[in-house]
Amino acid sequence: IDEFGVVAAPVPTCTAPSAVTATGIGVTGATINFTPGGGVTRIAFGFAGYVPTNATSAANGIASPYPITGLTANTTYDVYLKDSCANGLASAWVGPLTFTTQPCPAVSANFTSAVVGMNLILSAKNLTPTNTYQWTVTNSSGIVVASPNSGSTTGPLPCKAPTRCD
Repeated sequence: IDEFGVVAAPVPTCTAPSAVTATGIGVTGATINFTPGGGVTRIAFGFAGYVPTNATSAANGIASPYPITGLTANTTYDVYLKDSCANGLASAWVGPLTFTTQPCPAVSANFTSAVVGMNLILSAKNLTPTNTYQWTVTNSSGIVVASPNSGSTTGPLPCKAPTRCD
């Protein structure tokens, strides 16, 4: 029996994720939205210029929308997605989707100051258990003369030569 036939069959593929977007971009996070491809979706991300490998995937088996947290403020990131399908097939990485996190918001704390004798007293107003203020007071030479994490501090008045402070 030497009869045989060849049947053309489509080459198996694994469809890549599509319609990748970033929304809700904040100071330390963003949400990645996508349409899944033909299998299990994985995500990889890093600073701008990042190139993914299978070994550097951040998460596997993700669903859309996918939140990314723990990012650095005012920093540009590249995000890539890839699907893994049955029989060891995988799509190519899709990306980069590039976005920049928001900068830290300006903080305005309400402080009072008073001079008592030769001391300058600084106090943060309206302190609550959830508000902490980190601040420093420097003299004209750039030397820190006060630096509490919150609340009030008392320190000597900074003097400039040749002014006498006694």
